[in-house]
This record gives sequence, structure tokens and C-alpha cells, in this order.
Amino acid sequence: DSILWGEPSLYHYDFIKRVNEVSKQTSTKNNTLKRPIKTKLNYISHRGSAKTTLTIAYIVYQVLYKREKFIVLGSNDDSKAIETLKNVLNLLNDPLIEQVYKPIITASNTKELIVNDIKIIPRSIRQNWRGINYKQTGPTLILLDDIQSEEMSYSASERESGWKTFVESIEPCVPSEEYPIQPTIILI
Repeated sequence: DSILWGEPSLYHYDFIKRVNEVSKQTSTKNNTLKRPIKTKLNYISHRGSAKTTLTIAYIVYQVLYKREKFIVLGSNDDSKAIETLKNVLNLLNDPLIEQVYKPIITASNTKELIVNDIKIIPRSIRQNWRGINYKQTGPTLILLDDIQSEEMSYSASERESGWKTFVESIEPCVPSEEYPIQPTIILI
């Protein structure tokens, strides 16, 4: 009922609370991000519970309040991640958001979006993630939405293959000596 009438469900409040807990950060003297070692969240919910919509709103919040430096949107394939990036741009172009926050968009295409000097890129989990950076910084926030295809959800071997891809390509992309910031990784 609450979804049909547009009222937030308890799930939405819980999701926002947990995402805020895992993404808390503080600034150091030289304005770099400082995070606890464990900043990962795996949040599971049923289809139609607005997970992607909440993800889009969360990204816009991070950009408007300049909380992140480099955001990566991960999905099972490029088209899903690109679609999410387009939806982020659409929300940032909303007249009310433009009037109140005045976001400065310096790049906008299917490969990247740069807003308020924060870079957002779409990425398939099947792509190589090693070495991706923006202004000498690795990803500070990685949002993984729908990383399993329909086929993966039905097959144990496909799920194992997807998990192996995740571990081999996404987990090791940070931190390193070159990019020491531990990103927040949110798997939805």
C-alpha cells in the first residue's frame, strides 16, 4: 500500500539509515577523505522497492553536498549503468535543484558526468576496474546496482562467475599506495 500511495516504507527509512552509517566520513587538514577500514554495505530488497531510485537520489545528494570526489556506478552491463547516469543528470537538471543548488556541470556524456568537480562514471562489472582514477584519486564511492543478470539469478555457476568477477575486478581497484582512500562500496 505505501508504495502505491507514494509514502516511504520502513524499508526506505532503514536503507537511508544504513547507507548514512556506512558512508560517514570526516575531513583531514589537507581536505582528503578519511574513512574507517570497513565501509561496505550489501543491501537486499525485493523488486519494485525503489532501490535504483534511492541510489539515484543518494548520488545526487553526494554531489550537491560535495561529499565524494569520484563515484562509480556499477551494474551487470553498460546499458544499466549508463541509464542510471542519465537519470542522475536528469535529476540534477530539475529546475528546482538548479535554482536552489546551482550545480556546475562541466562534462556530460554516456562515459562520464562531472558535477561540482565530482566525477561519476558508469561501469559494467565485466570491465576492468583497476587503475580507474580522477585527479589522482581512486573511487571514493562505488554503488553496485543490479550486478546480477536474470540468467545469473537462476544459475549457481553464473552467480559464482559473477562473484568471481566482482572479487577480481572491483574489490582490488582500491585502496593502494597510489590511491590510499578506502571507498564506500554499496551493493544494492
